[in-house]
Amino acid sequence: MKISRADAKELATFQQLLRDGRTRINMEFDLLINELTSALALVNAAIEAHNVRVQDAAAFVNRVADGLRDEYDEKSERWQESDAGQQALAMVEAWEEADLNNVPLVAVLEPDTPDVGCDETLALPLTEEDA
Repeated sequence: MKISRADAKELATFQQLLRDGRTRINMEFDLLINELTSALALVNAAIEAHNVRVQDAAAFVNRVADGLRDEYDEKSERWQESDAGQQALAMVEAWEEADLNNVPLVAVLEPDTPDVGCDETLALPLTEEDA
């Protein structure tokens, strides 16, 4: 028992089309991964540069807050309890409580490679001896 030549030829055509399709999908998938990797690197470089500025700003805020605290602490207890002292304390505390946070780096999970094994499914026997 065996399949006809026309069917064997058509099977071979489908096998080749599916192999070509798998090759194309894998190629496009590789391009996608490369583009994601490049884009991710650019985004994370921008985030890292921003975080350096955040740290610089945080150091500035801490320096000013320390100076304001020192100035406030040098004032008399009477002044500290006055309306002006309470307003100054609110200002000092606002500077001390300023919260500058780094932006976390972005992580992109690599998508799974698509399983394009349908051309292997068509590896069918042409004769009973092939089975």
